[in-house]
Amino acid sequence: MTKDIIVYDTIEYGSIDTAKVASGVITRNERVYKTPVAGMVSYSIADEEKVKPGMMICTVKDSNITDSMESTLSDIEKNIYDMSKMREGMSMFSEEVNKLNEQIKSTLDTYSYTFSTNDMKSFYMAKNMIESKISLRNKMIFSENKGSLEELSQQQKETVDEINANTTSICVDNGGILIYNTDGLEETFTSDNIDKLTKEQTQMHSEIPAIKTSVMPNDSIFKIIENNTWYISSYIPKEYIEDWDEGDMRKIYIKNSNDKEMFEAYVQKLVRTDDDDDAYVVLKMTKDILKYADIRNVEFELNKIEEGFKVVNSAIVEKVAVNIPSKYVKDGKVLRKKGNEVSEIVVTTLDDEEVKKREFIYPQVDISVLSVGDTLINQDDANDTYVIGDDVKNQKGVYVINSGIAEFKVINTENSVSNSTHTILDKSNNFDIKIYDRIISDAKNIDKEQFLFQ
Repeated sequence: MTKDIIVYDTIEYGSIDTAKVASGVITRNERVYKTPVAGMVSYSIADEEKVKPGMMICTVKDSNITDSMESTLSDIEKNIYDMSKMREGMSMFSEEVNKLNEQIKSTLDTYSYTFSTNDMKSFYMAKNMIESKISLRNKMIFSENKGSLEELSQQQKETVDEINANTTSICVDNGGILIYNTDGLEETFTSDNIDKLTKEQTQMHSEIPAIKTSVMPNDSIFKIIENNTWYISSYIPKEYIEDWDEGDMRKIYIKNSNDKEMFEAYVQKLVRTDDDDDAYVVLKMTKDILKYADIRNVEFELNKIEEGFKVVNSAIVEKVAVNIPSKYVKDGKVLRKKGNEVSEIVVTTLDDEEVKKREFIYPQVDISVLSVGDTLINQDDANDTYVIGDDVKNQKGVYVINSGIAEFKVINTENSVSNSTHTILDKSNNFDIKIYDRIISDAKNIDKEQFLFQ
C-alpha cells in the first residue's frame, strides 16, 4: 500500500512538428532617390504614404544662404500683416481673411489630440492644411499694394524668389509607397539579381537608419517601393526542405518583434547542388509589405513533420556505462573481485555472437554497480584479470516493463527531434525498442531490473 504507483506509457509510431529556423535578406521592387544638392531637408508627405508620379516629396534648402533670407522674410511679412491689421476694416478681403483665420484655428483644435499621440500621418495632414490656408490668407493680404504696403510687398516677393532659387524640390516620377529609410543595399538586392545571390550576400546585415534631416550632394534621401511584391532569399539546409519544389506554396513563420506571423510563400527559385549542404531558395510574398518595408534581414521558421518512435521525454534517462574487454563477459555476466570476495554481476549486452566480434563493449549497467577501479576476472582463465579504467560512456535509454521487470533499453538519439513533451526516435537507428512496448513514464527513480508487479 505504501509503494509508489508506477505510471507507464506506450511507444507509438507518431510525429511532431519541429521548427526549423533559417535567415535571409529581403528584396523589394524599390527605387532610391538622391539629392543633387546639400542642405536641410523639409518633408512634405508622411512616411509610408502612397504617392503618385509627379508629387513633391521634400525640399532641400541651402541653409547657409536661406536662413538669413527667411529671417528677413519673416520680418517683412510681420510688418505687412501688422499694417493690414491696422486697416482691417478697410480691406476688401477682410471677411475672407477672417474666415481663413477661423478655419486655421479649427484645424489646430481638431488635430491637437493626435499631435500628442505621435500620429505622424495626421501631423502631416494638419500641417499641409494649415500651410495651405495661411498661404491663401497671406496672398490676399499681400496683394493689396496700397500706400506703404506696396514697397513691403515688393520686398517680400523678391526675398521669396531668392529663397526659391536656393531651394531644390525633389519630386517622384513613379508611384508607390514612400519610405524615408534607406540602407544603401537597395541597388545590391534587386528583382533582377535575386536568382544569383551568394551565401555571403544573404547573410549581410544592415542597420535601420534614421530619417535624414541634412544631406550632402548625392545622398540617398528616400525610396519608393513600387508594388506589394517582396522576396526572401536564403540558403536553407537541404534536410529542412527535402520535399520542396519550385512552384510550391509553403507556410513560413516570420519573426516580428516578440511574435511570429504566418505567410503563404511561393517557392520561386530552388537550387540544390551536390557540393553544398544548403539549397538556395527564393520565396515570394505579396502581402503586408509595409510591416517589413524598412528592414533588410529576416529570420523565419519552417515547419517539418518528423516521424518515428514517439517517446514521452520524461521516460528517457541517462546512464553511465564503463568500457570493458568483451572477453570478460560470458552468458550476460561478469566476475568482479573485491579483496578476497568474488561476485557475479549480470549485465545487459548485445547478443553473445556480437560480443565475440568486438574487443571492447559498454555493457548496460549503472556505474554504481560496476565502476572505475573494479577488477574483473576472465571466466575461462582465473589468472587473467582486468582493472576497469576511466573510459566511460553516457547511454540514453528507457525502462521497458513488458514482463513486469524494468529492463533498461539503450536508445540512439541520432537524427532524433524533440519538442517540449515528446521525442521522435529514428526507427532505423533503434532496434532494442518496438511499437507498443510499455515504458516507465517517469523513470528517474526506477532501478534496472526492479520488479514492478509482484
